[in-house]
Amino acid sequence: MSIGKHHLNLSYVEGKDSVRPTDNFADIGNYKKQLELINKYILELYNHPYFIIGAGISELLDLVVYSLRFGYRKDRITILSPAYGCYKQTAERYRCRIGQVVRIEQENGQYHQKPMCQIIDDVIKSKPNMLIFSNPGNPTPDWISLRELKELLSSVKGCSFVVIDEAFIEYATDDDRETALTLIKQYDNLIVLRTFSKAYGLFGLRIGILLANKNIIDILSQHQKMYTISQSSIEALLRINIKDMRQYRKKIFHRNKKRTHNFVKQIPSLEWLRDATIWFGQTNFALIALKNKEDLPVVMKDVSSKFDDNHNWYRIRIPDNHELSI
Repeated sequence: MSIGKHHLNLSYVEGKDSVRPTDNFADIGNYKKQLELINKYILELYNHPYFIIGAGISELLDLVVYSLRFGYRKDRITILSPAYGCYKQTAERYRCRIGQVVRIEQENGQYHQKPMCQIIDDVIKSKPNMLIFSNPGNPTPDWISLRELKELLSSVKGCSFVVIDEAFIEYATDDDRETALTLIKQYDNLIVLRTFSKAYGLFGLRIGILLANKNIIDILSQHQKMYTISQSSIEALLRINIKDMRQYRKKIFHRNKKRTHNFVKQIPSLEWLRDATIWFGQTNFALIALKNKEDLPVVMKDVSSKFDDNHNWYRIRIPDNHELSI
């Protein structure tokens, strides 16, 4: 909810002939104090001074595209695909021109990430004002290393924004020194998106973080909606000790590695995965191409529409051992 200079308290008093809102502003003052606390929390968690908190990555992405379109008056957006559908939907909502650069290729029946030099060539040819991609990938589980990120970022310094969505980063590494956060000081156009929805399982809070340099934050703040995070979401997040959050991150990173290892060992005994093409990467899911999609024993997300072939592509969360005994 966006709140301007005038705010109506949501509690009511009964008048003689009608029900009317109160004029008590006490709760908005409390809300602003909580915003100050959540800002301190995020600063300590990410150790980066310039950021914007929004109602999930989707709202922050909307803010970036809106600022590109109406602040910079530019409209060419390149997406590394296959990609999270929100990227294209947001670009279309603001009538941007969309280019897509395929980040994967097939070789001997197996899919993998294209060489970075080829991705860079394709991106440059698309002449983007903004480049966006997820790292690790989504729905593909590929991972662009820090060295490759530097190569890519150095090739698109003319872009107004380069947005890296790190929604699944906690599964790829337990150390932020291996992520794009370390590159913000070096690349003036870099924006990094984070969320508590994936690894921490706090999707219902709808809290996303945008991290960038001071200049970008100042520009985006001019277009940011006010007070979009609920008070209950702030209160819930502040109840989680930052030390516990960091310890949990290390735990889920190593647990995911163990789950993946166990799943790989189980595959030969799973009849429904016979003749399937399986792509593991740096996430908590695998990408599976099935010849027959009938009678699947586990819940999987159909992502076939994101690929230009005739396979039945599914994204499956890496299961625990007991989940494989169905």
